[in-house]
Amino acid sequence: MKKLLTGLFFISLFQGVMAQQANYKLAEKCDSYTLPWGYERLIPFFVTGSDNFWFKQENGEEEQYYFVNVKAKKIEKLFDSEYIADEMTKVTGKTYNPKKLGFWGLPFDKTGTTLSWDDGKFRFEYNRVTQKLTHTLPDKTKAKNDTREMPAEMQKMILQQQGFSPDEKWQVFGKGCNAYLRNMEDSTEVQLTFDGEPGFSYAGEKDNNEVVNIVPVWFDDSKHFYHYRHDTRKIGEVFQLNYLYDRPSAYGSKIVLAGDSTLLHTEISLFDTETKQQKKVKIGKWQDQMSRILHSDTKLNKLYIERKTRRSNILEVCEVNLKSGEIKVIIREEGDPYIGTELASIHFLNNCNDIIWWSERDGHGHFYLYDGKGNLKNKITSGPWSAGHIVKIDEKKRDIYFQAYGITPGENPSYAKICKANIDGKGKIVILTPEEATHSIQFSPSGRYIIDTYSRPDLPYQFTLRDLQGRLVMKLAETNLNTLYHAGWKLPETFSVKAADEKTDLYGVMWKPFDFDPNKKYPVISCVYPGPQTDNVPLTFAINSMNEKLAQVGFIVVAFNHRGGLPYRGRDYHSHGYKNIRDHALADDKRGLEQLVERYSFIDGERIGIYGHSGGGMMSTAAICTYPDFYKACVSSAGNHDNNIYSQSFVEGHYEIHEEMRNVQEKIKTADGRDTIVSRKKILYTTNLPTNMELAKNLKGHLMLVVGGQDGNVHPANTIRMVNAFINHGKDFELVFLPTAGHTYDGISDWYFQHKLRSHFAKYLLGDFTTPCFYDVEIDQNYRLK
Repeated sequence: MKKLLTGLFFISLFQGVMAQQANYKLAEKCDSYTLPWGYERLIPFFVTGSDNFWFKQENGEEEQYYFVNVKAKKIEKLFDSEYIADEMTKVTGKTYNPKKLGFWGLPFDKTGTTLSWDDGKFRFEYNRVTQKLTHTLPDKTKAKNDTREMPAEMQKMILQQQGFSPDEKWQVFGKGCNAYLRNMEDSTEVQLTFDGEPGFSYAGEKDNNEVVNIVPVWFDDSKHFYHYRHDTRKIGEVFQLNYLYDRPSAYGSKIVLAGDSTLLHTEISLFDTETKQQKKVKIGKWQDQMSRILHSDTKLNKLYIERKTRRSNILEVCEVNLKSGEIKVIIREEGDPYIGTELASIHFLNNCNDIIWWSERDGHGHFYLYDGKGNLKNKITSGPWSAGHIVKIDEKKRDIYFQAYGITPGENPSYAKICKANIDGKGKIVILTPEEATHSIQFSPSGRYIIDTYSRPDLPYQFTLRDLQGRLVMKLAETNLNTLYHAGWKLPETFSVKAADEKTDLYGVMWKPFDFDPNKKYPVISCVYPGPQTDNVPLTFAINSMNEKLAQVGFIVVAFNHRGGLPYRGRDYHSHGYKNIRDHALADDKRGLEQLVERYSFIDGERIGIYGHSGGGMMSTAAICTYPDFYKACVSSAGNHDNNIYSQSFVEGHYEIHEEMRNVQEKIKTADGRDTIVSRKKILYTTNLPTNMELAKNLKGHLMLVVGGQDGNVHPANTIRMVNAFINHGKDFELVFLPTAGHTYDGISDWYFQHKLRSHFAKYLLGDFTTPCFYDVEIDQNYRLK
């Protein structure tokens, strides 16, 4: 007994030495660190007919107004706010806060000299040259005769929503799942379709005779339109449970899951008002193909559609013959192992005689120019970098402005720069925004200048004016962080590590406690998301992130790329996990953390945690079960632990599925309407994807699973199956159920989740088992924070 007591004494002493106090108060204090509304953007208000503009910037509790003279390359304060407030008070008798005048969108006259606005019954005019404010009484007669009509575009939109043709002579409407056409001149009605039924309706899901709106797409000649319907008849339902309101009940919605035998089928029909005939577009080519409308030019009576194989490895762009419904393939794309869609785009120019097509056919996403018949004319961009979305097309000058990733060697390829290229492949590509950061632009009215907004996690937002060669015209503003710095806030840091292949650079962000001591040892927590459509490494500046608040408890928190993540780095990078949906990112996370432990003496390699949400929930659980001696603690929320019951479009669009040709028996109708059974060959698709449940037996560390009871994206069944697997293997874990939470947590659910997240890591990485700051909060009848 004496030896036992002695042992327990030394164990408790050891635990006492190792334990660190969790700083929950500093984490809570983060919520008080705020930036002014709109800090991430600059909104210019241009002088009519000019590139000159004014803008407002908020710094802390004070608004500042500036006027920009582009040609003179000059920026100056628009007015003296104290003077404006005093003069307005003299006129109106009201008190104005000179630091918060609240001006927005005020117009200048055409000369850019006089700024005007109304306040009550007074019209104020400020002369920017004389710096004087004057006032008048508005013209009451003019105001009385001011009849405001609904804008023509809005009227047109309302008529379109009601099914009217452009000349308003025809209206399409629905009744009993079918489409009807009404002649507005004599009110006669004609039934256009006869095969509509619930689940495959032209007019919504109602099968009675109630009249409903149909929104077809009319061509400008008012003689033709097209309409489409979705076949959901054989798609299975997935049910959610309601525990909180009235009688506990289940409610379902139709969802296509990975490996399902029936996909959502879209049928497109063409209609002619003169013949009252329906022609179905003959789009079918592959079994279980997916299709959508790409482009319709209602003036030219042109319609283009896309069809794609279920494996997403072959895609065709087709032009529709509006008279016959036949289609002609004009662009065919094949991708191995799949065609990436996150950056894909198509643009029709020059009356559809030019087509700009995005493709990864050479390994990186680039633009190609085709003629209207589908002949490749030239490459627009090329190189070992990726072109992203087009932000503007100048058809007259034949230039495109677009996002570019990795175009500058040696920089983080996840940041978007804005570039210009000639559509016909003439000249060199111009980098308009050279800084290593994420950029977005706005064009001046003349199109000769751009306002460039850029930032990165460790660089607050900057605003500059540039010309169309990327030359800096002037700096406009930057985010002022002095108030934050004085309050003790600190910027995160950026870093890079090598992937498990010891070749690929992975880029990340590190958050430290604001009271960081380089002489101490801190646990490290990795925030993960495996991709492939995105990852969770921030690319722009922000404060108050979950990672920032978690770090204040007493951790080093990191988020860095993994191969198989972002689509910005080329086909090989984002398709890295094609045959390995569960495990492809795990080795990179472990190897990256090992490098950080080796590099920084303040990181404790014996106390490593991991957490993630959704795909990150799947990844974090897989990580702690795959490397049970490496990760000591994990929080996994909303994880898709079994991708066999996740969305078909996401899973099969990015990961390997199995195809098998079999003979199947199917019921069909003969020409005389009788049912008969036929045998034919059909491809059957199966997933058989690895699941986290298969890893449950390996768990050693401290895992907390979190699930939202109303999650309509990753069904709660994923977490329930994970729970069952751990129970069956006798594993100890924690489960947090958030009854009102969907897939994205908000309100009281988010508040509770973040507190549980912090306390879990505090217990098992800091050794602090004291109760965290769970205080009473006010909630409304819908369980949301007041």
